Amino acid sequence: MVGDGMLQIHPLRTDSHRANGRPYAQIARRRDSGEITKLRTGVFLPTDEWNALSPVNRHRILVTETFSLLRSDALASYRSAAALLGIPCLGTPPERVHVTDVRQGGQISAHVRHHRERRRPPATVVDGVPCTSPARTAIDLARTLPFDSALIAMDHVLHCRLATPQEIAAELDALGRVRGSARARLVAAHASDQAESPGESLSRARMIQLAAPLPSLQKEFWDDRGLIGRTDFWWEDLLLVGEFDGAVKYGVGGGAPQVAANEVVYREKLREDRIRAQGARFLRWGWDDAISIPRFTRLLVTAGVLAVSCAPLPLYTYLGRE
Repeated sequence: MVGDGMLQIHPLRTDSHRANGRPYAQIARRRDSGEITKLRTGVFLPTDEWNALSPVNRHRILVTETFSLLRSDALASYRSAAALLGIPCLGTPPERVHVTDVRQGGQISAHVRHHRERRRPPATVVDGVPCTSPARTAIDLARTLPFDSALIAMDHVLHCRLATPQEIAAELDALGRVRGSARARLVAAHASDQAESPGESLSRARMIQLAAPLPSLQKEFWDDRGLIGRTDFWWEDLLLVGEFDGAVKYGVGGGAPQVAANEVVYREKLREDRIRAQGARFLRWGWDDAISIPRFTRLLVTAGVLAVSCAPLPLYTYLGRE
């Protein structure tokens, strides 16, 4: 049984089923009827439990079930380690479990993608599964993912104190000149522990890609009544506040009561009014704006952050690879 927040997951394993003297035909009938869903060879989940899982948590269970069959010196790595450690990335997790070890690499099976390393990376254990350390995981993601996703991951590691800048720098030095290490150093140079959400990190990645003037992060505003609050971004020369808007930020998820949601929005309006009274302007955007580089560019041009529309810098537009 594996915990997924408040949800309890009950994998059905064919080896245990057969060991108890029950025929595989029973599993086949439940599978064909849609009662259970295949996770990987030999492992099924009740379909209602499967449907309730996020893609990341589906991958976490795939990692856990797969590692019960692997050698003890293997480590979950890359996106698989990120899923275990709770490190956010753009897009959906891979179909295969990513594994790093010192004896086997470059091989792909139905469920596993092997990466070979000259030395065993620093490791930790999550849910009984050995995986690369947060610092090494952030570096491996930066070596292989696009700049925006890599910055989201490394910002999270720093903000949540999963690793320090010094630990990331030390692991980069120990890793040496390998494929993607220059990209990882580039991401590390821009990473910040002040980004409080993936949306803020994505927004800053877009600013970096577009060579836009970079704002101050988490700027505090005060008036004669005391602290007003902090803003995501602040361009002092433009007297411009930038805010990434999201339901999580305002504490109003999809299931929040409407009265509570309205109260949160009202308090945010009062906060904004107090900051505007100091001469500041506001620029707000959401996920759809930040995901689209052309759309985000138009926002920055309209607000005067960028003089004209421009293409992203080639240095920050590599597509990444699995």
